[in-house]
Amino acid sequence: MILGTYFAMTVFAAIYSFATLIGGLSDLLKEFVEPAVVFSAMGLFTLSSVFSGYIGSGPSSSLETADEYVIMPAPVRPHQLLLGRYVRRLVRRISIAAIVLFTLAPVIMTDWPLFIPLLMFVLSTLLFFEFNHFLGGVTSQLKTRVNARTRSRLRYMTPFVVGVVMLLPTLGQVVPDPSIILIVPSNVFSMLVLGLAGIYYSGISEEVAMIFLIMGYFIGLLTLANLCDQSLYESFSAANSVKESESRVGRIIHGSVDFSDSRFSDPMAWIIVKDFWSRMRAPFQFWKYVYFAVGMSLVLWLNVAEPPWMAPVRIPPQLSVSAVPAFLIMLVVLCQISSMNAMVSFLDEKDNVYLLKASPFRRTDIVLAKYLGSLLEGTISFLPMLGLFVYFFHPQGSFVYLPLAIPLVILFNASGVMIGSYVPVLTNDPENAPIAMVFSFPTINLVMGAAIVIVVNTFLKTEFLLLVLPVVVTLLAALFLCLSVIALGSFK
Repeated sequence: MILGTYFAMTVFAAIYSFATLIGGLSDLLKEFVEPAVVFSAMGLFTLSSVFSGYIGSGPSSSLETADEYVIMPAPVRPHQLLLGRYVRRLVRRISIAAIVLFTLAPVIMTDWPLFIPLLMFVLSTLLFFEFNHFLGGVTSQLKTRVNARTRSRLRYMTPFVVGVVMLLPTLGQVVPDPSIILIVPSNVFSMLVLGLAGIYYSGISEEVAMIFLIMGYFIGLLTLANLCDQSLYESFSAANSVKESESRVGRIIHGSVDFSDSRFSDPMAWIIVKDFWSRMRAPFQFWKYVYFAVGMSLVLWLNVAEPPWMAPVRIPPQLSVSAVPAFLIMLVVLCQISSMNAMVSFLDEKDNVYLLKASPFRRTDIVLAKYLGSLLEGTISFLPMLGLFVYFFHPQGSFVYLPLAIPLVILFNASGVMIGSYVPVLTNDPENAPIAMVFSFPTINLVMGAAIVIVVNTFLKTEFLLLVLPVVVTLLAALFLCLSVIALGSFK
């Protein structure tokens, strides 16, 4: 999938000048973006991190159940355990950043002056988000220490004090030039991003701003590590006990209740609604629906207004042969990305998957409910991406392949449900899929996508395609769902 994206970006870089697009965006941002608004917005983002850390479980959320039985009783200090778990988080973030830079390498090589600004933007974004993660952890640890010292109602002022200290230096009404206060990472990050975009220049170079951002990152990390004590373990144990003693509303959301008490008479509707509310508790699920609304609105506006600074890619005729394969590859990749939710449809149930199996619901209804819910979620994720992709990149002869998105989404979600259903069959951990199964999901989908593309190319100008493709897609989807039903009856 990554190599396919790399190839598609290679084709895009050969046919489109990204420097022109970036220059147009810079001019547009200069006209509509006020630097003071950006400084205040980043300050509000930091403020939200403070309150989310105070309300949430803080740094204990990075711990695992195995730590409670193995590492916590060992002679390991709390800050050592925290730093060890954070290294894993940091490696994951760096890996994602490296993948982003790798896929954008063809674009970068066409205009090398873009490399340093892009690299600084990726690194500064990573540092700023990690600092806010540390700040939330610091606020959580301060809450624990203040609560241990006093039971006065004034202890609830802790997040407000920390939030005001971080927010006031970012407000233009309080500080005429927030960029001069470099000890606040949100100001440094805003100044750096605005400077890279050519919108605002404070007289401080990007290199100096990056140094201050790195200093803020390490200050936040070391402060959190120094505040960690035995209360870190206590918070983790308390969070686990809360999960084990859920309220009736929580049990309804998870599904571990008497099915006769449900007001949904149709089993499939019951499971779909249950899954919806379970997903809504995830941190970014609400924003997924906001992304759909904003993304579709943006697609409609681009197609109606057709702004000249964001014009579609104009493909030279000599490169049309390479452009169509790139279009097909990206279409398959987008379908694969949007169907990732299908694989975790059974994994999200965790241990409740055994309760779902023992329920009076038919296995067919359970599988179909999981499949339809995943199909709906995948479509919501896919449509904005597809709309933006087709607007910017539609080589001649590519629209005939656009309907391929329908069978691809249908098949990819069906295969995801099948792979997720076999996790409790092949392992004793229904929550975490083995690495081999995780990698088999995109492999199976990419092979199917390539096979469908070959079939379409072979019978493109014949009526036989209208008969072959629906039959093949229906049979494959039915096969995957039947295997899911069989897996549901074979749980360990």
